[in-house]
Amino acid sequence: MFYVGRDSCKYCNIPEEKILHRTPVSFIMFGSQLHPGHVKIIYREHVEDIRELPPRIQNALWSDVMKTARAVDRVFRPDRLNYQLLGNWEPHIHWHIYPRYRTDPDWGQPPILHWKVDGRRVSPGPTKMKEIPLAEEQAGAFKEALKKEFS
Repeated sequence: MFYVGRDSCKYCNIPEEKILHRTPVSFIMFGSQLHPGHVKIIYREHVEDIRELPPRIQNALWSDVMKTARAVDRVFRPDRLNYQLLGNWEPHIHWHIYPRYRTDPDWGQPPILHWKVDGRRVSPGPTKMKEIPLAEEQAGAFKEALKKEFS
């Protein structure tokens, strides 16, 4: 296990305006929009492995993932959803939900991702994918769908 201090942890220092919704165990924010509607559900505490969490917290976190997935499906109407659980780059367990569309250049493959190596953004290879910011209407509709799911 590695330790990142709270002062230098990107998930402990997300600006409030980027957070779409908070629950007792997680917060939800948009991810890179290579896949329109991509969201992250981030566990609030520094924990890297889901096995370290007590079952009641695992269940609460999974419930947050499922509620978020329903909101993504309602607003973005994807053909499928892909889920990814991580915690190795930052010491926070976090789920990614990737809406998948038959028109995606990477349809049928794992989602195309971009990551940083030595401070530079890199990708796994050539891609026709482009990050496209969401329209304000879509972002607003998603926030409303989250409110309904979590009420």
